[in-house]
Amino acid sequence: MSEQFETRLAEWFIDRLADTPPQGGQKLLVEFHDVETTDVFADSLMEMADEDAYPVIGDKEQTLPAIIPKGGVPTYLARVKSSVNDDPEPYEITQGYATQMRNKTSSSVQTDEPRAFLMVLESDTTLDTLEASEQLFGDEGILNLEDFRQTVLDASTCDTTSGKALLEALDNVLGEDTTYAADVEVLNTLCRIRDAVDERRAKDLPSLIAELPEFIREDFIDSDWFTQQEEQDTIRETAENLLSDNQRHAAQLRRAHRTGTDTESKLNSNYEKSFVKKVLDEPTWKNLKHTEVKKHEQTRTSRQFRKLEITAADHRLYSPPEADEIRRSVIALPQNGILKLTAEFSADLEDTPYEFIGPDGNDVGSTSKYENRVTATVENISTTEPTFARFNFYVGKKTTRGKPTHQFDIASVPQWFYDITDKITLDVGVEGERIIKHGDDEIRLTPPQRLDFDYEQSETEVNLTSETNKTIEFTEPVLINPSPPEAVEQVGFLLAPPGEIPINIVFFTEVSTAETEELTFPLMLAAISDPDRWAVDDLHLPDSLSIDTGRGEIYTATEEGIRIEEEALELIQIEEEIARKGVPNQRTTDSDKHQAGSVKNNKELAAFDSLSKAYSKLFDHFNDRNRTPSTDPWDTVTQERVATVLNAYQEAIESVGEQPSFEQYEPLRGLGMIHSTTTDKTWLTPYHPVKLAYALRIARWRDSALHATDSIDGFRSERFIDQFNSSGLLPYIVPQDGSDILLRGIQYGQNSLWSVHSPVDSPGSVTPDYMERVVRDKLDTFVKSFPLLFRLHGGRSLKVNLVNLGDLRPVVKGLYEFYKRIRKTSFDPPQILLRIYGGQSEGEALVRFFGKNRKSRLRTQLEQKNDEIVDILRSNVMYVLEDEYTSESHEEAHLTFFRGLLTEEPGLTKVNDLESSLHLGGLLPQESIDVREEQSGTVYSVGFGYDGEDGEIGKTAKLANTLEAGKQNGKYLPDHILKKTIKSSQKADLQQLWDDTLWAVHVQPNVDLNFYTESRNEIGSDDSMVMIHYSDKYDSSS
Repeated sequence: MSEQFETRLAEWFIDRLADTPPQGGQKLLVEFHDVETTDVFADSLMEMADEDAYPVIGDKEQTLPAIIPKGGVPTYLARVKSSVNDDPEPYEITQGYATQMRNKTSSSVQTDEPRAFLMVLESDTTLDTLEASEQLFGDEGILNLEDFRQTVLDASTCDTTSGKALLEALDNVLGEDTTYAADVEVLNTLCRIRDAVDERRAKDLPSLIAELPEFIREDFIDSDWFTQQEEQDTIRETAENLLSDNQRHAAQLRRAHRTGTDTESKLNSNYEKSFVKKVLDEPTWKNLKHTEVKKHEQTRTSRQFRKLEITAADHRLYSPPEADEIRRSVIALPQNGILKLTAEFSADLEDTPYEFIGPDGNDVGSTSKYENRVTATVENISTTEPTFARFNFYVGKKTTRGKPTHQFDIASVPQWFYDITDKITLDVGVEGERIIKHGDDEIRLTPPQRLDFDYEQSETEVNLTSETNKTIEFTEPVLINPSPPEAVEQVGFLLAPPGEIPINIVFFTEVSTAETEELTFPLMLAAISDPDRWAVDDLHLPDSLSIDTGRGEIYTATEEGIRIEEEALELIQIEEEIARKGVPNQRTTDSDKHQAGSVKNNKELAAFDSLSKAYSKLFDHFNDRNRTPSTDPWDTVTQERVATVLNAYQEAIESVGEQPSFEQYEPLRGLGMIHSTTTDKTWLTPYHPVKLAYALRIARWRDSALHATDSIDGFRSERFIDQFNSSGLLPYIVPQDGSDILLRGIQYGQNSLWSVHSPVDSPGSVTPDYMERVVRDKLDTFVKSFPLLFRLHGGRSLKVNLVNLGDLRPVVKGLYEFYKRIRKTSFDPPQILLRIYGGQSEGEALVRFFGKNRKSRLRTQLEQKNDEIVDILRSNVMYVLEDEYTSESHEEAHLTFFRGLLTEEPGLTKVNDLESSLHLGGLLPQESIDVREEQSGTVYSVGFGYDGEDGEIGKTAKLANTLEAGKQNGKYLPDHILKKTIKSSQKADLQQLWDDTLWAVHVQPNVDLNFYTESRNEIGSDDSMVMIHYSDKYDSSS
């Protein structure tokens, strides 16, 4: 790499510290993929230090370079290495000392000398500690590298007209693609391009441009580039066209070289055969020249659809206006039991895939092809019941996966139905085997001519509501009037004269234009994080915000509609149901999925009148507004209602006094909970006192710390939203059946006010949401760390073991994000083999996602984002469901993600035994971890930590935790809470796991690196080990 890049980046970083100076306790991290870049950046940074040898707090014998930014705190600088030589630079430290420095930095917040710490290291250097570090660069970095890219490509600082034009063109072509701002390798290339432009080294530009992702050698830029005499705009337009065309060819070449692709066939479809041979002989397609590739591009054969011929007794053709000629529907009468359709295109279809399938996706009838025409035939069609089929074409594709380019939906119907619908425009729904009427206009139907019908009768009106799905006996004229509630989009009925087979007709009363989105909840937090979209000037939700939970859409003043993802919508609907019922008592459901369930005992709170009244006023308040905790603006009125509930909750617990049993506390303990009766799973809704207290803390922080100080710009990165996680306020609860285990809480449904508690390693447990980012990042880093492993062996699978990780929904999303990221690089999407350990109940969401004929909500959501990436994922990932994990029965893997393999002992401890971890006054709560050395080894105690401070949220959380301890103990103990204990002496079975995997990622429970290194010494092994501890980095509640 050029040192110009590292120096530019270091200078830019120092300049940015003036805007965002480090604060006490911050641990900042800069990672690069190679040692050389890391060393040069570190050297450049150290040269800019304000102090060469600043004393390390708590270690008088150690000094490190430091920067002392105005408005910040002294920030130590260090180059972290796995090992250092005998004569290291003053700023070089080992991994072990970096861990100590992170802990010292965290502790400094409690002193009069707060410090920050910046570490520079290569990405395969492992750092493990209980204290989280914050990435400076990258997708989720604190500093916005898009700004750095802008400074590199800033045309105003260039001296030549041709150089300015090229920089502007490059910036425009790269556009909003975050790849060119998040990857330091790419930024390095841009810096070298900028150097070549400034120095007028035209001969270097073609190869430098080829180093960018999705580009080949740009040899249209030749030695005469900087001698051009045209206007800057003219040169810029020329350069922009060249670079865009370069990208297009590079994308075609990359797709042709993907693993599992017939490269030669793919290339032949785009380029002349004589040129294809040269491409195949090249070591890498990136070496190809733009001039040569363009010269040998084939003139594309345009296969446009011309017409559809239908052979039938009669037929009607319907083209939905929004389908843009992609889809057509045919309602036909068969001729002598036969129906034929012939699709004609403008050119020979050659090997274009097509299919003729039924509602179940299986082939029906027969097909034949002749040049540009394909005919589909169905014979022996019933004349008494409808027959449905679909005729699909995939022009320009190699398989029938994904969306077809042309789709013909067909319904063969009985004579009576065809006759009575003669004047009505109808569509065909093949999957549901139904006839569709778009819109909510009424329709009139007259029965077929039969002697037994009375045609003198007056017309009968039939009103269709959301519950209507009945058969209308069609013996007289009817007026069908779709009149569903506003929120319902479909209503249907079955129609048939006596003795005939009913036909299903459905009204689609509204075709929504809203796009489904993954939104931040509560919306109050969305307004803080993204005020330009969600907030008015004071960071509150605007009055114009309209939330229709029946339809599942949000309407703002600036947007037509935003559709809420199904799972998030269901949680809000549960909140609405609880508020409508007006009862906060604990509920039960016989499902292992989130449901409102039913109240166990409506009179549970009879003894706590003040608390009941406080909750009633809160419910009335939400009902009057048509809001819930997740959708309310949390203004002063809501805050007052919630504060009253929390005060009444505290008074109710105090009023019980000492009792011989826990029974009288049970109603207070169960507030806002939903228990599953089929699995050890409990949901905490936003009506639980701890959740209300947390929402109140966010609202007061917004009003007093943000709006009051004019800090209303919102969050730069979505990852900051993840820090707002309330599960650390009540990390463990007791199962409702009283079994001797603890249920660990994690945030649920990407909603900061919901959590689900389940055993870490039991069937049906929930995978933590943060595993999406863990899987994405670790797969990405592994592939880039070992590129030859996959480039030399294209068909090799990346083997990943998943141990006790639950339903795996976030893992699938992580795989999607990984392939989305890798698609923008020079790497082919690798094949991945997942081995899922933990029994047949593990991986439920993953199994549904890959199931051919299974409904998967997750697959639908991801396909709506990008169905091409879903196709890549589904074609490159395989999985095997294994039995329970044991040290003897598992396969070797490149990566292993595991949890629940350490022996955890539930127990009780005093409230003040664990240090408080309610950071920022409870705004960012975490579990507290205590590390102690005993004769048997290292002992970790994990639970809720409280020091008697942190106001209302601290008091509420303390009481909720003591109630859980009382539930387990059978008697309320006001000064005890639940804890889990993990001992290093009880985990020898992990020896085989890390011997059989290259990288092991420990998810839960929460321990530090010493836990592993010490126990490894205990079992007498001297082998080297790589252990990546991620819980502190990704889970704000640990």
